[in-house]
Amino acid sequence: SREKLTIATSVFECMELFGFRNTVISDESGAACYKTWSTGAFVNRSSGRLSKLSQHVIDSITYEPKADMEYMERKIIVPKAGYIHHDPVKVKHDDIDYNLHMNNAHYVRIATEYLPHDFEVRKLRIEYKKPAKMGDLLYPCVVVNDRGVIYIVLTDDSENIFAAMEFFGNMN
Repeated sequence: SREKLTIATSVFECMELFGFRNTVISDESGAACYKTWSTGAFVNRSSGRLSKLSQHVIDSITYEPKADMEYMERKIIVPKAGYIHHDPVKVKHDDIDYNLHMNNAHYVRIATEYLPHDFEVRKLRIEYKKPAKMGDLLYPCVVVNDRGVIYIVLTDDSENIFAAMEFFGNMN
């Protein structure tokens, strides 16, 4: 049998350059089994540069209340030392989305390959810094802090960060 899920995404705040939204996935009984919030930048698809929304557009958006959940800081502070470096991973055609950069889910897919097999993810934070494009090489770096939080950073060959991820969980 298949579980029936409901997915709801709503905007809770919007400014000229950025919007904020929640996504909640609920089970058949209506209980939330996944809650997230994200920030999105408004980008001109032709130029690839940030683009401001007019006040008229901002005022026309339907806003919903913020989901009841923990809202952590947007920026991830990654430990400075203790990294384990891994072989680079090449961005493939299947990783690319309609904006011609790597789909956000693929950063997570790549990163989870470096988690211990018995690590159960309880919470995940991601900070996207620069978009990876087809053919780019991602250099995975892993470090664990003294609280057992696992940080996985995907960089280019000059250590510029594509994405930084913070995995909270426990070993089974």
